[in-house]
Order: sequence, then C-alpha cells, then structure tokens
Amino acid sequence: MLNDSQANDEEALYTAVGSIVINWGVAEQALVMISVMLLRSSGVNRPPKPRKIKALSERIEFIGKCFDASPKLAELKNDAHNLLSDFKQLKERRDELIHGAIISSTPKDGSYHFAKLDFINGHHYGREIKFDIKEYPGFLDEIHKLGEDSARLAASLMKKLSL
Repeated sequence: MLNDSQANDEEALYTAVGSIVINWGVAEQALVMISVMLLRSSGVNRPPKPRKIKALSERIEFIGKCFDASPKLAELKNDAHNLLSDFKQLKERRDELIHGAIISSTPKDGSYHFAKLDFINGHHYGREIKFDIKEYPGFLDEIHKLGEDSARLAASLMKKLSL
C-alpha cells in the first residue's frame, strides 16, 4: 500500500503525463486537419500525394512541402514553418515521456526516471530519461501554445481555401 507521499508523487506524475498526452492530441489533431485540407483542396500546389501519412514526421514534411510549393499559401508560409519547427522541437521530449517506461513513480533527486528504448540504424539502444516535475508547467505551456497555434493555422488555411 502506498503512503500519502508516494500517492501524491504518483498523482503528480500521472497528472503531468496525462495533461501532456491530452494537449498534444489537441495540437496534433489540428495538424491532421491541415494536412487533410491540403490533400483535398484544389488550387494548392503540393508534392505527389503520399499513399498514407501516418507518422508525425511524414505529416510535417508533407505540410512543409505544400506551403513551399503553393503561391496561394504564401502569406501563411512563415506561420506554417514556425509551427512545424515547434512540433519538431517538442516532439522528442514528448516522445520520451509517452514512449518511455516509468522506472519508479517516486521521484529521485526531484525527477521521475523513465527507460527509453531507441531503434537506430537497425540496433536497439537503451537510455534513461529524467523528468523534473518542476519543468512540467513550462513544457505544458509550450504544448498548449502549440495547440493554439495549430488551431489558428488550421482556421486561417480553411478561410484561405474558402472551405
């Protein structure tokens, strides 16, 4: 049975990770909407349509190429590239937490420790990730802003494409 301190530690961790998951989902859903609008709109120059866009990195690449190729989207191009850059920057930290495995739900030296298995060039590599709960509010603010910026770009694109 957990003591009160351990229960509070677990609750703080679960709240932090859960909030990151939910807010990331909001941001990424808007990115999906942007890619669908670009795929289905006439008058948008775009690279050859991929069979599927499953991974976030594929979606980011496709959206970037569409904004680069289409003069119709020129006024939104900088906003799009800034947004895509923010996604790339925040993705690694988000992936570490979401795809890592918690080692202990009790913080050690003020941080939660996760184990992460990476697959690089055909080989698996293990590493440990530290998540300082004090960093959580700032990280969540960045992800929340990502969601707002994604929704704003989606709305601007919808207006621009007269959808």
